[in-house]
Amino acid sequence: MSETPGVNLASPAVTPASPQHLEQIAAARKRGKKIKRCASTALFSAWTIAIFGALTLITSIGSFYGMMLGAGMCVLSHYEFRGAKEVRRLDPTAPRRLARNQMIMCVLLLAYSVGSMHAALSGPSEIDQALGSDPQVRQMLGSSISDLEKEGAILLYCLVGVAAIVGCGGTAWYYATRKRYIEAYVRETPAWIVQLEQAGMTVY
Repeated sequence: MSETPGVNLASPAVTPASPQHLEQIAAARKRGKKIKRCASTALFSAWTIAIFGALTLITSIGSFYGMMLGAGMCVLSHYEFRGAKEVRRLDPTAPRRLARNQMIMCVLLLAYSVGSMHAALSGPSEIDQALGSDPQVRQMLGSSISDLEKEGAILLYCLVGVAAIVGCGGTAWYYATRKRYIEAYVRETPAWIVQLEQAGMTVY
């Protein structure tokens, strides 16, 4: 691979700014598009997980599986925020940690789906509890309502499981493939630009 023109220029903080510096910044921005997109994806994911985690906690009071899921999502959102920041600072190990975070999220959602489905199928029907023990009402409705409730629970939690595998698994794969772009960027970008970005000043 050919060397980037002017790659050995000193930082504009050391030497006067020149057209070569501007060319290097423009090239760095073009080269860093995939890294910027990865960081934006992680930030969006972090906010999404945090919001839904908080909502799940609020609406699942009294439900063990719901509280477990909500608390887990809130914890995972913290690491997703951290991962987004590390990607922006060109840490080549950050994509692997973000991918692992998504796989943990996948396992958490699958555990929630299995546990909730088991509770719905083995426990008393909420509709039956609401109807009480009135024999006339039960005779009129039969068992169709409670059967529909269980079928709905099966469908709902199966969809959650599929979404966990496809969504979290796909996002984990995406994160894992970003490492090579960070490494290439650090390798091909002038050191003064890399140092600025690692210090928290985004150029790309």
